[in-house]
Amino acid sequence: MKSIEDLSQIADYPLSELKNAWAAFVVASSMLLSDTGVLAFIVPYELLNVKYGQYLQAFLVDNFVSVEVFTPQDKAFRKLDQDAVALVASKAAPKAISGVTLSSVKTLAKLEPIKSRSICFSGKQASSIDLNSIFFDDETASLLHKLRSNLKTLGDYATSSAGVVSAANDFFILRSNEISDRGLGQWARPILKKGAYLPSGPVFSEDDLAEISKREPAFLLDFVRDGAPPLSQEAQSYIAAGEKLGLDQRYKCRHRSPWYNIPIVEASDGIFFKRSHSFPRLCINQARVLVTDTAYQVKMRKGFAIQDLTFSFYNSLALLFCEMDGRFYGGGVLELTPKEFRGVPIHFQHPTELQYREFIDRFPQSKSPEAANFDHADRRLACELSLSERQVSMVREALKTIRTHRLRHGS
Repeated sequence: MKSIEDLSQIADYPLSELKNAWAAFVVASSMLLSDTGVLAFIVPYELLNVKYGQYLQAFLVDNFVSVEVFTPQDKAFRKLDQDAVALVASKAAPKAISGVTLSSVKTLAKLEPIKSRSICFSGKQASSIDLNSIFFDDETASLLHKLRSNLKTLGDYATSSAGVVSAANDFFILRSNEISDRGLGQWARPILKKGAYLPSGPVFSEDDLAEISKREPAFLLDFVRDGAPPLSQEAQSYIAAGEKLGLDQRYKCRHRSPWYNIPIVEASDGIFFKRSHSFPRLCINQARVLVTDTAYQVKMRKGFAIQDLTFSFYNSLALLFCEMDGRFYGGGVLELTPKEFRGVPIHFQHPTELQYREFIDRFPQSKSPEAANFDHADRRLACELSLSERQVSMVREALKTIRTHRLRHGS
């Protein structure tokens, strides 16, 4: 084999799923083993929680009698943000250890299981509940499977689309004073550039926009929108400055005509930033701002309101499913893809005006996970789903454990 393309053909493995060198290395190594061989590697945590890692899981299940994955409670490498797991796959193994086993260990230096779970692969993929089951007991897993099967998903109530891709944010997104100084106000549109700029509450208002625009880049230059005035000398000079920087030769820019014609994803009912720290953020887009591609524009389906969706999203159950269905990267950052976001199980509620006001007033003002207390929402959800106090406690404890495991990378 001389290339990844060769490996893809020989192993009958989709080239699109060999996105990372380590995945290709595992596939290639598996082909060098005898019928009784054993593969043992330390591999990135992505084996458990990204799409190409899940495909590799299915490959291992098909090609090995026994697959064991060991997840450390301590960070695998303290000086690195990226986490790792130990993978041991055997071509031949005693029946007692056949199948797929996920184990929690204190450290990868000593693979002594604290807790182990047998993982079932249905339709070539293990469920996110099963892949996280070392963080809670069998009763909790059973409850979560039951709730998932009975709940609709967020995508049943709303659609989502990625935000604006400018291909040069520092050039196209400017501060208010920069817009004024350069005489570019006629082409400026408000935009929310980063999730870090969000207020503590679940509503992004005109006041929030005004406050952010005082200190952060919050205006997108849309030179080619419908009804835009002809380019002034100031605008032409600014565009020429971008060309001197070579921006017009960037991949996405050079496929536009003209190169500064940014495809605009118009503002919608809500905003969801795909990456988060303490907990995912779904906000009502009251200010009707654009967002960059770090966020999804959320548009409600006919007959449903964004206020109701936001009200229904913030509880321990929905946030737990976000943790399990998403993945985390360096620093413990949680990310949900568009498909994962729309697939989050949710109990859709229609609050009264008083309930909605209480929800806004009780929303955690701190973004730290310890202060993110959704007890009031959990009690209301428990009543509607007929959950016992103990079952609610199980969901909360599972959320706390999984989130703590993720956030340990941020310390």
